[in-house]
Amino acid sequence: MKRIRRAHATDRVGGRPASSKAGDTNTAGKAFRLLLAALLACGLMLTTPLAWAEELREEGTASFELDASAAAALGEQPDSSEPPALGEPPASAPTDPSEPPASDPSLLTPQATGDPTVVDVLADTQSDYVARRRAIEDQRRAFSDGVSRYTVLPSVHAPYAAGVLTQEYIQDSLHSLNFVRYLAGLPNDVDQDANYGAKAQAGAVLLAASNFAHYPVKPGDMDQAFYDQGLAGTSSSNIAMGYGSLQNAIIDGWAEDSDTYNIDVLGHRRWVLNPAMAKTGFGDANVTAFGGYQVMYAFDGSRAQAVDYEAIAYPSGQAFPSNVLFGTTAWSITLNPALYQTPTLSDITVTLTNGTNTWNFSASDGNKNGKFFNVDTNGYGVPNCIIFRPDNLTSYSGTYTVTVNGIRTSAGLPASMQYSVNFFAFDDAAPTLKPRSVRRDSESAATINFTSDEPGSYYYAFVPRGTAAPAIDTSGAGTPMIASEQSFTVSGLEAHTGYDLYLVGKDASGNVSGPLKIGIPTPPPPIVGAVIGKAVTLSTALAGGRNIDIPGRSTKQGEQAIIWSDTVGANQRFYVGDAGGGAVYLQNVNSGLVLDINGANISKGAAIIQWPYKGSNNQKWYIEEGAGGSGTYVISSVLNPSYCLDIYGGQNANGAKLILWERTGGANQSWDIAPITPSLADGTYTI
Repeated sequence: MKRIRRAHATDRVGGRPASSKAGDTNTAGKAFRLLLAALLACGLMLTTPLAWAEELREEGTASFELDASAAAALGEQPDSSEPPALGEPPASAPTDPSEPPASDPSLLTPQATGDPTVVDVLADTQSDYVARRRAIEDQRRAFSDGVSRYTVLPSVHAPYAAGVLTQEYIQDSLHSLNFVRYLAGLPNDVDQDANYGAKAQAGAVLLAASNFAHYPVKPGDMDQAFYDQGLAGTSSSNIAMGYGSLQNAIIDGWAEDSDTYNIDVLGHRRWVLNPAMAKTGFGDANVTAFGGYQVMYAFDGSRAQAVDYEAIAYPSGQAFPSNVLFGTTAWSITLNPALYQTPTLSDITVTLTNGTNTWNFSASDGNKNGKFFNVDTNGYGVPNCIIFRPDNLTSYSGTYTVTVNGIRTSAGLPASMQYSVNFFAFDDAAPTLKPRSVRRDSESAATINFTSDEPGSYYYAFVPRGTAAPAIDTSGAGTPMIASEQSFTVSGLEAHTGYDLYLVGKDASGNVSGPLKIGIPTPPPPIVGAVIGKAVTLSTALAGGRNIDIPGRSTKQGEQAIIWSDTVGANQRFYVGDAGGGAVYLQNVNSGLVLDINGANISKGAAIIQWPYKGSNNQKWYIEEGAGGSGTYVISSVLNPSYCLDIYGGQNANGAKLILWERTGGANQSWDIAPITPSLADGTYTI
């Protein structure tokens, strides 16, 4: 029984392995997959205009990856209800004089002997995996916390522009690619290539502007040179749509690759795990809610050192993380063509056992939605791939042993392989923190209330409002954190000053959450005491001074508030009630319902509706002085005073909707509060 050695680079020089004939030898099967992919692409490409103004509609869009100037740049989006898609993997790399020629297989490794010995594929330890995985999650979290995706924005309509990815985003993507290669025991030092990157980025824009395929149709208004560059990318790359980021496309898409359209070849995975790959390039045309189009150049074989390997197994090893697999993930073993003859489906059998269950795989197992087995010899990276998937699993744990029979060495000797995979679950999920309330107790102190979904420690720092976010040191013990609601008090605040507090949590596994920004309000200004118990109008500081209004004098629960020119109607008057702790509630005089954050959803764009008063924090507000004490006021949420009442899109028009948004200091977040003075209409009165 043959040993399977961990891959490593040798001193021998070689290019990428020789590819077998491009595409599938099963013409009918390939045609069927192409038809399915085309139908999938057509279904996903039923587009509707993407209302960028609805997503990026504020003055303060700097916290977005794409600011409002990108509104026209990304055009339309596919139906976001559809799942992410991969399509087919790219066919074998064509002859390209810019790449090294196919190498002599004899340079890759010594000849196999078929000796009956057994070892594990990957011998790295669990602790090594944990360190690498945590580094990747830290990098991914850094990206999600504000690392910009582009230095130059792409445009997916005429005039087309590829855009330029930031080096931070490219490095994050390389880390994810190399992490998957590390799991398979391959050299994990693949680096970026500017030429590949230019092709891939143009390819991502082409996919967004045309149909989802390796050979997209040229849009009529696209320059031929741009189309040629994009086509060079899509036809030579792994492509994906809807994954949101390259990191997700690499780990959850191309490495997984086990959907019904791809399980029979696992071509995307095999390009990711091509031993000869040394360089790649990335492209991403992100379309916000849908998740965009991701591209990874695959046809590189420029590694200077040949890679010594018996077979490439995924999953493999003494310590393999179950976190990166699903119960439906297919297994793969790619034989080194220098050591083994081309395997034949009818000759190969695989046995998989976990000590409780045993699966025996043979050519009769062809259920793409269940137990599956295939041998694919096409040149996706390296040919000679044995593919199998057990059924009736939802996840992996414990030890699984794989035995392969029916293979032959390059000398024609019968051989078999056996290896074990030890799965472990690694907690790589950081705590989720949510704000519950903030109260300014005095000029110098405030109480912060928040929840966490797991125990650990929390850390925080606060700065005057509008100051750059501080660095938070989580190396120490921190304050004990429970998996529930909790509160703490901060002191040392200055009078008449609002603050931004940044809170992070760390669990027992060392996962650190992204910082949660929580506003600390200024102490209540004098007007609060002057208007409590009275009816007021709330007028925008935008020109014209339109009032907050409940449309149509509606008394319906859930009606979203708007702004409208003054009508002297009761639906534009609000009773200011004392909610305690310096907060107020705002009750519409006409309906008797109060202003409420729909679903207590503290996020940009949450609707402000009217709802019966329940005393909950999403119905309580702080009235704070505007910038410089200008005579206008900001109305911030008690849940998190970093968010306040805002006019959608800064629109100064009748019917513009009232929403929640992070504080920007804009006029569409500033309000004039005027008590209603009773007056007598003309007529006759009896005293």
